[in-house]
Amino acid sequence: MVLLIGILFGGAGILLTRLTVDYGLGAYIFTYCILFGIGMGLPYSVIFHVASLWFPAYRATVVGIIAAGFGLGAFLFTPIQTVIINPDNLKANGTKFPAEVEARIPNAYLILGGIFVALEIIATCIMRECPTAVLVKSEPTIEDGESDEEAFKKEVSHESPKMQKSYTVIEALKSIDFYILSLIVFCDIIPVVLFTSTYKVFGISQHFDDKFLSIIATVSSGFNCGGRIIWGLLVDHFSSKCPLMVLLLQWGILLITFPFLVVIGGKYVFACYVFAIFFHLSGHFVIIPGACTRIFGPGNMATIYGLVYATTAPSALITAAIVSQFTIGNNWVPIYAVCGIACISGFLMSLFLLDEDVRCVSFTNICTRVCNPCRIYSNIQDDELEEHNPEALNEENDHVDKSYKPIGDA
Repeated sequence: MVLLIGILFGGAGILLTRLTVDYGLGAYIFTYCILFGIGMGLPYSVIFHVASLWFPAYRATVVGIIAAGFGLGAFLFTPIQTVIINPDNLKANGTKFPAEVEARIPNAYLILGGIFVALEIIATCIMRECPTAVLVKSEPTIEDGESDEEAFKKEVSHESPKMQKSYTVIEALKSIDFYILSLIVFCDIIPVVLFTSTYKVFGISQHFDDKFLSIIATVSSGFNCGGRIIWGLLVDHFSSKCPLMVLLLQWGILLITFPFLVVIGGKYVFACYVFAIFFHLSGHFVIIPGACTRIFGPGNMATIYGLVYATTAPSALITAAIVSQFTIGNNWVPIYAVCGIACISGFLMSLFLLDEDVRCVSFTNICTRVCNPCRIYSNIQDDELEEHNPEALNEENDHVDKSYKPIGDA
């Protein structure tokens, strides 16, 4: 149902723009920005959730592959738009294109909207949720001198993986980790908005030619796509906290030094920086969903991640409103310094996140424990746990209150 509603809003947003493009900016914003934005945003976290359930051991990698599709879509459809609107490759006179090029723009919304709706309908028809996994118990193998009870306990402990508890949405909203992740997302969107909208202008200010900047933009989309898959693999191997801290620290350093070293090193240093920054930028869209799953469990991941990611809206709007009050052409150092400071702020907040599978940065557990009084615990479902692993239930009953337990070890 969510996907169908997304198709309705997204398709209507593009197709109706064929009409509103002739009726002023307000009508255009309503169809192409608001309607289409709702259609794109509604199924965003649902797609991640449904697909990752099929591969519980590689959730972040699957999310990375799907997230790479966002960058790949722009990579493929940009030349298609060019062929539809400007097939003769006519040049613009300043910012004004010839009349025959502009005349093709309204109908382009119908063509692209039709392609969009067709692809989404096909995808929705072939997409299905993972059926509930059923634990099939086999007869335990009894070795010499071993009782039936001992053999059964050995078999269960060997075959039954530890089942991660899932927070309800209300429990997540009561947990400090939800708000830490939301603030990290709020900070991360600042460099996403500012860098992606200004790096070409900064290149022009350094007198780099347009052909060179077009090549850089194309190649950087490849780093954006491939980076999402790589960050997904890193999350599956190292859990979420370590990659998140590395990402934010390195991303911040790159952004702060970007305007200084490009002025010194020229176009090739500019290219390396843009590629590296887009590679790090891509990790944000993979690691945050992975962190939501690691902290709050997979059961309500779509809703919880959707709520966390909702902070991108006020962050982007506030950033755009502030930047629009200034002339950016002569303020490259403060602009990218703000981006870097936002990343460093996210890095400091990530120190306090809960990650029970943390690797390489386990020393940050000192910071994590500081927030434990503000950390909610997931309710135990005794019948579910007992059916999955009766031995684990007995062990937990000996050590913790039956009403609550942390998402991981007691």
